[in-house]
Amino acid sequence: MGNFQGFYCHVQGMMNFLVEWRGGAGDATIKPLLTSWMQTRYVVWWARAYFSSLDIHQQLPSIPLPISMKEVPLTLHGRRVKVLSIMCDSHRLNVKAVLQRFKNMRSEEEIPLVNNQGYAECVCLLCQEATKLDEWLLHLPPSEQPIYELNDTSSTAIHFQSHDAALNYAYYVVARIMQCTGLLRELYSQTTPDHEDGCYKAEFWVQTLVQIAQGADMRTSLTRNSYTIGFSGLLLAGILRCQSLSVGLEIQNWLQTLQDLQPTEEGAFPVYQTLSVVKVINQQRMVGRDVFAVTQPVDDGGGHPKVTAYNNFYPWLILNTTASGKL
Repeated sequence: MGNFQGFYCHVQGMMNFLVEWRGGAGDATIKPLLTSWMQTRYVVWWARAYFSSLDIHQQLPSIPLPISMKEVPLTLHGRRVKVLSIMCDSHRLNVKAVLQRFKNMRSEEEIPLVNNQGYAECVCLLCQEATKLDEWLLHLPPSEQPIYELNDTSSTAIHFQSHDAALNYAYYVVARIMQCTGLLRELYSQTTPDHEDGCYKAEFWVQTLVQIAQGADMRTSLTRNSYTIGFSGLLLAGILRCQSLSVGLEIQNWLQTLQDLQPTEEGAFPVYQTLSVVKVINQQRMVGRDVFAVTQPVDDGGGHPKVTAYNNFYPWLILNTTASGKL
């Protein structure tokens, strides 16, 4: 995990230069380095999103793609950076709107007009991200698309020709989850929410994410996902946007199997802590409550080295009953 503030200071100068840099887009040496650097930045951003306080979580900045990377990517890893950009920005917009709504609900004074404006702006920006994602999918080659075994009725797992292709498609799915506005519409609605109708699309995509994870080899995930966002972090994001207990238990079972295999981390994300949080989420849903976000109660600037920081991470769960909408 390291110190996020130190990482930020270290890359700030390079970022300011490269974001506006227009040269070398086709350079065989520079382009792969730029791709790897951007992927690392999204990994750190994702970790910061889950290892931060409520206030920091709402202030996380967008990470813009360099101008030289905004054209249609021609390589698998180029496509990865593009979809990571869309996924992280969609996540940022969705979570910020959810947390802002809860913050207003906890205060004594409500400002409906401001709430509605914030909701409308968020939906508009998410639609823009959805358009980018449509374009990304349009240029996804057949070799990186899902392989559906029509004759195999014994398994619901989704397979791909390669592990990297599966991971890229998982990023696409999480971006779709974050672009679903059913939960936002429910939280900002002044009337009794139609919960099942509003969140059905998100639950479909979360189920798809679980099927992709089930189709991937866990040992490969442990060895290949060290420098990118792994399935454990994606599944945590998914369960926070899926109110289906059965899907939540599938996620818990997958993480339990992963922990039995390797209890430390996958995709630069702590496995046993993720499993602990998922168990709490499922326990809350069993008693009729829901969880939409997890944060640290007090921000520590991004954490200390992993060995000590993981043992000190006790997430604050933001709860909401789906029936009444009260905290």
